[in-house]
Amino acid sequence: MCDSDQDSGNIQDDIIDDVVSFVTATETLKERGACKVVKQVDVTNIIAHEIQKLRSFKIKTVGISMVVSKAIRCILNAESMSTLLRNIVVDN
Repeated sequence: MCDSDQDSGNIQDDIIDDVVSFVTATETLKERGACKVVKQVDVTNIIAHEIQKLRSFKIKTVGISMVVSKAIRCILNAESMSTLLRNIVVDN
């Protein structure tokens, strides 16, 4: 029986392009005693995923399109990119 977040597992991956490896990782965490494995999947807003988001309440959108556009502008104008990571917002 799980009573706290201490019994949860975290999976960090830059891209879930192979669902088999993702499912294997969750199964391994459960085998090792994790009760809560996938509470939330963070997805950037660079690629459309609205249909997938409608299928699962666990998918949260992380807005990075403005950061990417500013990075491109900074690179093209040979400007500093030190301020790019300010004000990143997670949309619910």
